[in-house]
Amino acid sequence: GGIDESPFAYKNIHEVMKHQKDLVEVLGEFYPRIVRME
Repeated sequence: GGIDESPFAYKNIHEVMKHQKDLVEVLGEFYPRIVRME
């Protein structure tokens, strides 16, 4: 995140998905190799 973004705004995706398992069906996962932030 940028300097204007709070690190507390982001949550662990695995923890979030664990609590949503009754609402969603995971079809796949994406692992980016490059991240570009402007």
